[in-house]
Amino acid sequence: MKRILLFSILILGLFITSISGCSNSTPNGIKSETVTESFVEATISETTPTYSQTIIATASLRPEDTIIPTPKPEEQSYVDLEGWFSVIFPGDYQPTELENRFTKGSSYLEFGFLSELGHVAGINTTCAWLANIIAEDPQNWVVDWSLGGENCTARTAEGVYRQIRFDVFYHPGADPDHRYAYVKSTWSDCPVRPQFSWLKPKNQKYIPELLPIDSKLFSEWEKIAPILEGVTIQEYSLAEGSNPYREMLVSSLPEEAKPYWARDSYIPSTPHRTAAPPSENILESLGYELIHPYGINNYGQLFRDGRVLFDSVYKTISHRFETNSGTITAIEVVLEYGGNKAYLILNDVIHPWLHSHQDPGFSPILYQDELLWIRASEDWEHVQIVTSDSKIISAFAVHTEPMLSTLKFSKWNNQWVWVLRDFVILDGEILNKSLGFQEIFLWRLIDEKPAYFFRKDGRVGFSFDGKIYPLEYQHIAHYMCCGYSINNPSIYDNSARFFAEREGVWYYVILEFK
Repeated sequence: MKRILLFSILILGLFITSISGCSNSTPNGIKSETVTESFVEATISETTPTYSQTIIATASLRPEDTIIPTPKPEEQSYVDLEGWFSVIFPGDYQPTELENRFTKGSSYLEFGFLSELGHVAGINTTCAWLANIIAEDPQNWVVDWSLGGENCTARTAEGVYRQIRFDVFYHPGADPDHRYAYVKSTWSDCPVRPQFSWLKPKNQKYIPELLPIDSKLFSEWEKIAPILEGVTIQEYSLAEGSNPYREMLVSSLPEEAKPYWARDSYIPSTPHRTAAPPSENILESLGYELIHPYGINNYGQLFRDGRVLFDSVYKTISHRFETNSGTITAIEVVLEYGGNKAYLILNDVIHPWLHSHQDPGFSPILYQDELLWIRASEDWEHVQIVTSDSKIISAFAVHTEPMLSTLKFSKWNNQWVWVLRDFVILDGEILNKSLGFQEIFLWRLIDEKPAYFFRKDGRVGFSFDGKIYPLEYQHIAHYMCCGYSINNPSIYDNSARFFAEREGVWYYVILEFK
């Protein structure tokens, strides 16, 4: 009995030790990397060091009162000066010369607002900005896109020794300067779990006043890009309370306002195109054959000139490109459904290959006589552009499922174009950052000239052929799926038709440009 009692005391002591403290030594198997933290200097605090670590914060919703949560004896609380939120955290963290920062050894906690990102429309897009633009090192940063709700997290990847973590919280009733609050934590070995609480009511959405377009606004926007001239806008009022996210509204529009494909007079035509040869034909033309000995719905065998190359194949995907130096052929061989085991046969040479059911479904592009592919990382935390030898040339810490992250991957004007949800990357340059647009969406080509919508501060704008134009709306309905997708914008023939919101009221708009 005494032995059992001593053993129980020992186990209890080890458990208490494990939860009460952490050493600052480098954990086994964790590599030490340098992480640049330019965002903190640029946006939050000019005195923040250029290096830090991380934490995990939990949020609680406050009722319509201003009662500040009470910390336990071993805890302390921080309340921001304007009374928007409070944070409860361990009492052994000491205050610093910064009002919103507390330290313990080499770790620190910091609380504040992301005022520079206050006009970003979506909470996950805010964390995507932190991870991909402000941190300036997407491969070392991750967005926890699966959290959902009104919170998001941007953090350094697991392989980075000294961690940095931003937990971001959204308040729908706050003005842009206070819309996104953050808890930033740093650690080496052991995360801290502060409790974040909003103190002001969240029952009403903040709707800012939209100032009219004037010469001063045009002058400010001209510093970004030339103003698009020859723009005409026609606006249609909708029934009171209409919302394109909840109703299919196109059919209720006047006939002349509808997109051409929604008009009563529209007769669909069958386009005459030269179809690309089926994958199987390319495969056979290259001397390969996929045979299904147990039926078409079973795994097949891939043959080359009569001999078996792979005995159990889920599927093959074939590509052929003509270049100035010859033909490039590529065959993706996927060995199992839902698995990552695959090979790439590039001009008859077999290479190990990357494959995941979360890969965005886009074919490779030929860029400077080399194939570029879009692939999800193995941990699904990034989407990457890779070469045929799996070299990563660009990466993005995704803020949604990898397979849903990419909307277009193509080549234009001798450059590769990567269109993601809310972001556009052109030859490695994130246009959101270079142009100062919080979001870019619906990027497409009209007469080989790029056209898209964007968000700039508190309003949306339109861009065509490198020129921009401000619009008197705060939001454009887009990214709608299923039946509501009929309400998505249409851009064609030098015109755009879309549903737009101004100060809480929705309109249907026809924008024509030259």
